[in-house]
Amino acid sequence: EAEPGAWSISVNFWYSIFRVLFEAPHPFPCHLELEFARHLELLMSDCAGSSHVGKMVSDLHEDLLDDADPSTMDEASLSSRNYILYRLAKLLGADQVKPFLCQYFPKERFRRGSVLSALEASDPKQRSNANAK
Repeated sequence: EAEPGAWSISVNFWYSIFRVLFEAPHPFPCHLELEFARHLELLMSDCAGSSHVGKMVSDLHEDLLDDADPSTMDEASLSSRNYILYRLAKLLGADQVKPFLCQYFPKERFRRGSVLSALEASDPKQRSNANAK
């Protein structure tokens, strides 16, 4: 805490970084694409709830089909999915949306059975119990 009457000097540095932030390299380098996918998953969790990300991912894949059946998709997440697909097309290019979703968000990744299998495989107790049977 400064004494009464003491001088206080403050220096502000302003850097012009907007160009760097708004002109990301294209195509994205691998590390930036992976970080983008991580943030997209967080966005989906915020929009649909963490327990519904799998359904949203499944619906995103369906949205890309020519013969998609809207009656099987979640109507509540439609506006969020449209926004996500629009931004993916703007950032990656329309032809890269499907490969991006397939690489980072395969539908089977969110199936409960595959998650449980992965958890069981990573737990040594579960493996020894399974081997004993």
